Amino acid sequence: MNNATIIKVEDIAKGVANAKRVAVLLALARKSPLYIDEIQDNVPMHYKTLNMHLQRLHRSGLIAKEFKGPTIQIYITKRGKQILTFLRNLD
Repeated sequence: MNNATIIKVEDIAKGVANAKRVAVLLALARKSPLYIDEIQDNVPMHYKTLNMHLQRLHRSGLIAKEFKGPTIQIYITKRGKQILTFLRNLD
């Protein structure tokens, strides 16, 4: 495994290293895309806290954002789905 791959794996691991971020991924797996307020309905937390988690998930490549005028739609990515499958198989 080369250094770039190791860094990518580390980044993905950081993306799912928090229960709230995993809960956001699960909400997006049930229905995607979602607006931020819809995510808050599924995973209650303060807007700024949610935004911090969304930034980490986005940096990890687990979600994608699409700007629709003044709002943002959040999508789970293929990588996000793969990681959830991996996590479900850990049980």
